[in-house]
Amino acid sequence: MALETSLFDYSLPSDAIAQHPSQKRDHSRLMVVRRNNRSVEHRHFYELPEILGGLPQRPVLFRNTAKVIRARLFLQKQKGSPVEILLLRPASSDRLWWCLCRGLRRLQANECLLLADEAVARLREKSATGEALFEFSESPLALSERIGSLPLPPYIARKIGDGNEEEDRVRYQTVYAKEPVAAAAPTAGLHFSPELISTLERQGCRFEDLVLHIGLDTFRPISTEYIEEHKIHTEIYELSSSAAKAIQAPDLFKLAVGTTSLRTLEDYTRRGYPAVLTQAADIFIYPPQKVVSADALITNFHLPKSTLLCLVSAFLTPGSLDGIAWLKNLYTEALQQGYRFYSYGDAMLIL
Repeated sequence: MALETSLFDYSLPSDAIAQHPSQKRDHSRLMVVRRNNRSVEHRHFYELPEILGGLPQRPVLFRNTAKVIRARLFLQKQKGSPVEILLLRPASSDRLWWCLCRGLRRLQANECLLLADEAVARLREKSATGEALFEFSESPLALSERIGSLPLPPYIARKIGDGNEEEDRVRYQTVYAKEPVAAAAPTAGLHFSPELISTLERQGCRFEDLVLHIGLDTFRPISTEYIEEHKIHTEIYELSSSAAKAIQAPDLFKLAVGTTSLRTLEDYTRRGYPAVLTQAADIFIYPPQKVVSADALITNFHLPKSTLLCLVSAFLTPGSLDGIAWLKNLYTEALQQGYRFYSYGDAMLIL
């Protein structure tokens, strides 16, 4: 049975979209959903050690250590008009990157973009999907660190062209971010503070690190009439040997920190635990699929008609369509309780 995309739509007042993070990372609110009895508790993220301590087994938490790069570059055409480009992913060499570019239709092949009258990027190719291949005069990562801004989602209002506020430079990264490969933050991890991580480790919880190269398609709304017609994006992930062994272990309680971690775990599991630990995930998880790689999930509140909403619905009730309506009911309750939505918003723990 084909699933209409409208099933994953819901109304969200604009004032429910978090524009700034909570005062302290672990002071965001936490909706705890227990699938065995469909109960809901309204807690705070700093209570996570107490909540997980009540489980029969201490969990292994899988977290995405991808670091958000300063991917927004404000350059100029040779005639002086401004051009904004967004770094997406490297191509065949260090200096060739696929990007998004505002005003791409007005750019010609081999046209140069300038920074202080110096050519720093040359347009090499336009793709059928609206992306642009640029060749840079230096490493784009080095350039972005020098002049770039973090690619905050469009629903977070900031002064255009003015970079990021100081809090964004700190809070739109997890405290355990390492590898500069992401065009967006793994937002479920934003709630963890160093103190909270230490407390969890002292009580017997274990962290396993993975890296999924988050692209902007992660948050792109589904535009097709039916879910099955949507072409899912592909994202590279890398596992350590320790994380791979933990995913395969049948006796561990596995908690995925965020949908990016869950997508990694599920893709690796469905592939049959390959020996090669770098893979390209192209799975699209939606009801009534079964998610078999994790026992629990920490996640934020997601955009309507998004692939992430589909994934969380499937995780709520594996093998059933019931998770679609249940998740919408949970979101309604969250709004009634004053939860904040999206990247800088509150979190949900599904057990």
